[in-house]
Amino acid sequence: MSNIGFRRLLPIVFTAIQLALALYTAARAPKQTLTIVHQSGYRVVAFQEVGEMPAEPLSSSPLTSMQRAAIILNLPAFAVGGLVRELLFPYRNGTELYASIVFVPFVWYAVGRWLDGLLGYLAPMRLNSLVSGFFSLLAFGLLLLSLGGLTPLYHHRSTDSNWVFTGFILWSLLCLAITATGGERPVSG
Repeated sequence: MSNIGFRRLLPIVFTAIQLALALYTAARAPKQTLTIVHQSGYRVVAFQEVGEMPAEPLSSSPLTSMQRAAIILNLPAFAVGGLVRELLFPYRNGTELYASIVFVPFVWYAVGRWLDGLLGYLAPMRLNSLVSGFFSLLAFGLLLLSLGGLTPLYHHRSTDSNWVFTGFILWSLLCLAITATGGERPVSG
């Protein structure tokens, strides 16, 4: 493994997984799109006849298990993909999954580089104290918000809230571990 390194293996594996999950989701998308269009058309007609907007919120269909897996495995790339979707394709739902594929290798290269530094395959990664402190603070804040989202006090619950918040907890813990160790090898006995 020291010849290949996690920094090369993880981006290839997780990009392939993300691509497979996106293709599987795309193959099943037409059925979901028809129901969304039908529901939205019904709401417009109801608004025209009644003259006021119905009080119940428009809810999107719950995520499939493949979409959940793709989001949890590559949550940082998915978040950046969501920003790209908002900038380039603001009216297209679901394109953040496809936009995130571009960012998956960068996320997993960083994780693989950290693992290679911990295992001694490379020189340990040295993080600037300012950068390390910023990412630690950001990850800790996200961890607290995600833990709060799993409590009963969070009233904006949907069927996918627990999945997303659990993914944020796992990724923020990983980010805290990376910034805490800075890629240094643990001291052995």
